[in-house]
Amino acid sequence: AGTAATPGPPPGEATWPSGRPPKAAGEESASATLPHGRRAYLRLAAFFLGGLLVVLALGWQGWRLAAPRPATTYELYEQGQAALRRYDQTGNLDKAIEDFRQVIGRNPNHAAAHAALARAYQLKFLNQSKDRMWLDQALPLAERAVALDGYLASARVSLGRVYTSLGRLDDAAREIETAIRLEAGNAEAQYALGALYEARTQLDLAEAAYRRAIALSPDRQYFDDLGALYLRTGRLAPAIEAFQSSIRLAPDGFVGYRNLGSAYYQQGDLVQAATQFQKALEIEPQPSLYSALGTLQFGQGLYPQAAQAYEKALELPGGANDYRIWGNLGDACRFLPEAEGGARAREAYTRALQLLADPLRAAPRDVTLLSRRARYLALRGDCGPALAAGREIERLAQADADARYRLVVAHEVCGRRDLALATLERALRDGLPLAEAQRDPELLALRTDVRYHRLLVRLAPAPTPP
Repeated sequence: AGTAATPGPPPGEATWPSGRPPKAAGEESASATLPHGRRAYLRLAAFFLGGLLVVLALGWQGWRLAAPRPATTYELYEQGQAALRRYDQTGNLDKAIEDFRQVIGRNPNHAAAHAALARAYQLKFLNQSKDRMWLDQALPLAERAVALDGYLASARVSLGRVYTSLGRLDDAAREIETAIRLEAGNAEAQYALGALYEARTQLDLAEAAYRRAIALSPDRQYFDDLGALYLRTGRLAPAIEAFQSSIRLAPDGFVGYRNLGSAYYQQGDLVQAATQFQKALEIEPQPSLYSALGTLQFGQGLYPQAAQAYEKALELPGGANDYRIWGNLGDACRFLPEAEGGARAREAYTRALQLLADPLRAAPRDVTLLSRRARYLALRGDCGPALAAGREIERLAQADADARYRLVVAHEVCGRRDLALATLERALRDGLPLAEAQRDPELLALRTDVRYHRLLVRLAPAPTPP
């Protein structure tokens, strides 16, 4: 009495000290039904499975976030231009072509892309394939670019370049001059003007245009073409300097090393020439490099090895379309045993002349093409047609020492020693390196002529007073 009663369990519910009913005999708790090791394994598996799901979820989200977006039309155009600027590197020209095609596919009225694609096709013709198809495709593209926007300087430059390659020099001049009026500081326009002047054999004007292009925007191809112009006129020291500048701007390109090797070869430094050719070959095997190596071996009197190198050049893509390599092969085969070399030489010169025919039809007054044709004809034994253009070549050559020298060889092998000596003197006065004449096996007999020795006395620099 006086104390509160302790509430009991609900009716029908028994009470146990632990709050749980006792286990029946032989009964175990649920957690005890698996061995301890297996329980740990399942916990670990569950942990890893959960982690894997988290990683997959994050990866899915990351993939969604990092999925590449398509390049914009502007980005494609800039990518193409970047590849085009370094067209000397493997695959870049093809990449540029693909990028510009995509731009035009997206925007058929993109004038700049039409101009750039025309330039890429022209470079494909000049530096890789030598197949006329590329020029035939470049022309309507460049014309379309100008039709789309006649105020676009790059369109005018592109069309002018294609016209130059086709030998339509007056049309080229009109387009390039229009580009310069539209944009006086356009380096590419000045560079194109230099190439036009070279095609006209206006070599002083060409040099000035190349120099203006370099002043506006130093570029390795500007230095390469300026150096090639110096080689053409026998100025070896500035040619070497120009090619070294090209290498400084593009040390990963083969062109500068190849050109520098050619300059050393003309200088008579065959060791340095070989070094530069090997550097170029390490970067990218090209037909022009194997041809250069063949010329180096030819200069050393290794005629079978030279012929092998020229054959290698012809086998590479684009090599068989280059008339110069066929002509070089003919030169080497002339000094192989007659049973082996005679027929091979005639075949090589014949193919060189066939390949020359098309560019000569387009540019019938191009002194480089005319002088090469005269030389190949003479060496094949066709002296009549070889010398028929001699007077025209002399008139057009102006300061072109290389063109004159080809005429020297044509005169000599056709038995016109007097004309050969007179032309050689003019070529040497124009800057032809004497080493070129001294190592040419075609002039072996001429170098025994007393008049040749007296010629060298006349051309020797005056002695310096003590």
